Amino acid sequence: MNALIRAAALALCCTGAAHAATVNLSYAGMSTLDAGMAVTGTGQFTTKSGTDTGTIGVGDLASFSFSFSFTHDGNTDQFSFDLSDLSCPDNDFVSCDFSATLSDTAVLGLTLQTAEKSAQFNWSQGLTVDSLSQAFTGNFDMPPLSRGTLTATLAQQPGELPEPASWALAALALGGLAAARRRQR
Repeated sequence: MNALIRAAALALCCTGAAHAATVNLSYAGMSTLDAGMAVTGTGQFTTKSGTDTGTIGVGDLASFSFSFSFTHDGNTDQFSFDLSDLSCPDNDFVSCDFSATLSDTAVLGLTLQTAEKSAQFNWSQGLTVDSLSQAFTGNFDMPPLSRGTLTATLAQQPGELPEPASWALAALALGGLAAARRRQR
């Protein structure tokens, strides 16, 4: 029984913790059609457990969401994108993609291209980020409908997130201790 308790304690000490990063996104742009008309958007992406620094791609994301509104001639369209919009079928006009470089404290670089979404009043649009300082909305057969910048900030520092295996080993260790105590009495 002591060997079981020692093995459980050793296994618990040797388990690592999972890491994930959450990044908040904010787009601030100006319409290229209507002078003085702001185009704003917000979103967020979260990496999969175990991926919190370095260069990441679409396959490293657990979630992605982004939405923005675009107004022209008094008509406002809302556009919302999710993880599936970063993996559109390649064609001659649009190739969806995502790449980011994360450190422990900052987003060092970000590029992305979403699929285009249909509009109710105006033109279908997607979000293109060539760099954090160069982003725009629009569709493939028109000049950009807005130009701006994208701000990307870590919502939380990569931290210790217990893995399910850690919880299972902790429960096993506590069960072993309880059984050992009961036998001693």
